[in-house]
Amino acid sequence: MKKILGFLCILPAVFFALTSCKSQDDEEIQKPYITINNATNSIDVALYLKSDISYANLFRRKLNNTTGEKLDDSAENIAQFFPLGNSLPAITFNDKLISDEQMYAYCVRYFKDGRYEITGWSDWPRVNSEENASFIPAPLTSYSDADFKYIIPDGCYLEFDKTYSWLTVKGGTIELPASASVLFDGYTPCLVVSSGSKTRPISIKSSLENLEEDFIIDLRNILLKDFFDVDIKIEGFVFEKTEKKPSGAQFNQIMWSQIAPVTVKNSEGTVLNTIKVSLGASSDENHDLSGYSRFAASTADDTDNAETVPDLSAYSR
Repeated sequence: MKKILGFLCILPAVFFALTSCKSQDDEEIQKPYITINNATNSIDVALYLKSDISYANLFRRKLNNTTGEKLDDSAENIAQFFPLGNSLPAITFNDKLISDEQMYAYCVRYFKDGRYEITGWSDWPRVNSEENASFIPAPLTSYSDADFKYIIPDGCYLEFDKTYSWLTVKGGTIELPASASVLFDGYTPCLVVSSGSKTRPISIKSSLENLEEDFIIDLRNILLKDFFDVDIKIEGFVFEKTEKKPSGAQFNQIMWSQIAPVTVKNSEGTVLNTIKVSLGASSDENHDLSGYSRFAASTADDTDNAETVPDLSAYSR
């Protein structure tokens, strides 16, 4: 897959903002159901069948551990599922990247016929069916949000070189969390970029590694074609893992960690909210865009590889 997923759609708990522009009839689509997995101190999320979709995204948000209400109107995109047939089979997703004793809610966003359909948010389970019954305790994981993303020290940033379209790590080393070898086996680091409604992870390393000072990210070699000659925002870094038919299931999935947001500056030290990389017709042949086809539409002859572009965009889109 050449460097297209270096990575995708992440901050101390970078959650994507929710707005009111959800699809119509949200609550008519059955919301996920969650159970506490005591064997692994994780949360099992049951996604219900939705026919003839292109893909589905799983979103998560934190709840107040006392009241069960949402903490705020934000959500993070934690996984994407690609059916290998005409419909998405029933799925139970095991969420291990959760903070200690933290309650969460989940929803699913389906993409079908060029539009999104969004479920309601799941309820946290209670000890019995009574409305005011106490909540089942959240899993004891011993992890905090800091364990799920790169550690970016104070004063560390990415310097953008407009001439060469490079991002260079400056001001220190971007380090893996101590939990990386346990939680992120098989994951790869990605740079998350966005433009308009599109947010994509782009791979920058083939394995989990620290990003040492002066490490260079050559944007011309990793950006998707849609991100040239437009204003793009560097959202941060994320860990990503793609699984083909996990446990023999009839779907492929991509999983993401939390995003570690990063500041971008120019050589004069001015903070850049957006940057632009020019493709340029005269030098087009120098750009490695081979990764662009990695998520081509599925075909009847290649259902095991049926995928579309990873969609790390916000819940509201």
